[in-house]
Amino acid sequence: MKSNLSCAIALFAVLLLSSCYSTKKITYFNDLRDSSTWSAPITNYIQPKFQKDDRISVEVRTIDKGTSDFLNSGAIINSSAGTSGEGSTGQSSKEKGYVVDEKGDIYLPFIGKIHAEGLTKMELKEAITREISKYVKNPIVYVEWLNFKYTVIGETKGTGVYELEGDRMNVIQAVAKAGDFNKTAEMDNVMLIREENGERKMVKLDFQSSELLNSPYFYIQQNDILYLTPSKYADQKPQNQIRQLTLLSTITALSGTIIGIISLTRK
Repeated sequence: MKSNLSCAIALFAVLLLSSCYSTKKITYFNDLRDSSTWSAPITNYIQPKFQKDDRISVEVRTIDKGTSDFLNSGAIINSSAGTSGEGSTGQSSKEKGYVVDEKGDIYLPFIGKIHAEGLTKMELKEAITREISKYVKNPIVYVEWLNFKYTVIGETKGTGVYELEGDRMNVIQAVAKAGDFNKTAEMDNVMLIREENGERKMVKLDFQSSELLNSPYFYIQQNDILYLTPSKYADQKPQNQIRQLTLLSTITALSGTIIGIISLTRK
């Protein structure tokens, strides 16, 4: 009887502690049932647009190799390598590409200024093709990003600035590349900071809702910042552990007292 009573009190203590401190699970799309099938057309993809200081690869091909070489001769920019931080050398290096200047323009050999800011990759390709076609017959133009980047900070294993090969990535892939959410992250309160039309905006994203998949902010844009916010309980972990141990000690002492009283009354 005494043993059964001790077990009952211990079980009560465990249940009490578990009710006070819940374990948070990292789960995406909590609104979907396990047996459900979800599908929707992809209509929310927004092509990234070039911004100031972006570096762009432009390659022009024509029938004549000499003409092609001339039109591509400006695709080298001088830059300073290692000018700050550890490993600084101050040496000059060369990188391919054209930098969008403070007015939003790039300058190509022979045809001169082309406005790039606010254009997608396809729109810039069409603009360059129109200008070159005035002087060269049937040119083929290739345009690519050279420094497409985004940043992930906050409650994740791998905070930092990430460069992307290509220009298509969604926010789930971006978080996964950074090491996924920590257990202390608020998955339903991720802040996206985006530069758009000369303004900086902040948007709240819920990774636990399937509505994220149709959000206009689902796909990463140039210079996006994802802030994985911490849970309001994240900073309370040490205090919670102390409280938990104190409560357990109190319950254990109380259990011993109750068992002693019951034993005395049965004699």
